Amino acid sequence: LRLVCLSFLIWSDAHGQEVNDTLSVNDVNDTTGSPSEIVSTTTLARSACHVACDGLSALQATMTDLKTRDAEGEDVTLLDQCMAVQRHVEAVQCLLQGPGKVEDSCISVSTSLEVLKANCVMVGRDILTPLIESTYPATRCTLCEVASGQIRHVSVPEGLLQCEMFCSQDVGCRGFDFDTLRGFCRTWSACTSRSNTYGCQWTVYDRPAWQYQTLAPSTTQQATNETEPIDTFDTKRQAIAVSAALLHRIHFAAFALWQGVLLALLGTLSG
Repeated sequence: LRLVCLSFLIWSDAHGQEVNDTLSVNDVNDTTGSPSEIVSTTTLARSACHVACDGLSALQATMTDLKTRDAEGEDVTLLDQCMAVQRHVEAVQCLLQGPGKVEDSCISVSTSLEVLKANCVMVGRDILTPLIESTYPATRCTLCEVASGQIRHVSVPEGLLQCEMFCSQDVGCRGFDFDTLRGFCRTWSACTSRSNTYGCQWTVYDRPAWQYQTLAPSTTQQATNETEPIDTFDTKRQAIAVSAALLHRIHFAAFALWQGVLLALLGTLSG
């Protein structure tokens, strides 16, 4: 996390053309300012890359904020970083797929984003897609353990908001879990046992209590699918298989990915 954020900040300093003209020496050396003040000075840096990708300054401000929070002792996870970057999807798309991809002054930041993109896949996030969030409270990196009679609906592939809709329209639904990698949606009448061992592509969403209806859920069929009945054992087996594959990739790919960040960082410094 520190390396990825640092590469953004060094890139900003190396290519900023208005910062030194705007800030006095005392301002630059002052490290007692609030995080918001530090962010505001960072976003003054402008370059040809900022012109090519209009949202880059906001993206840099977000990365600066993450670095500040991490330095202050907050547990800023890779998932936090990926979701934060997804909020700036237009800038990310510009840097990785648009004009920023062929702009020389964007090379360093684009390289860092490519590394971050590869890491984010391991926690079920694609930074080239916008962040979509459920209105239900979320428990990240967790899924519901399969128990007899508790699954009400399964569908794949499905969107997160569509999965929430299935639950909201079901009298007996008390929440759902969702796999962002496959769009795997499962709604539940109860989620009494949970596991955090299957990877951060899974999230549990608990239906707010105020939405519960007093009517008995006698008219809602349990464990329904448009095509065929649910094999609960197979559902769990698929979750384990996906998680095992991700853990394998994390174990063997982490060194190469972070080595790429270091190379990008060294390239920025030498430039």
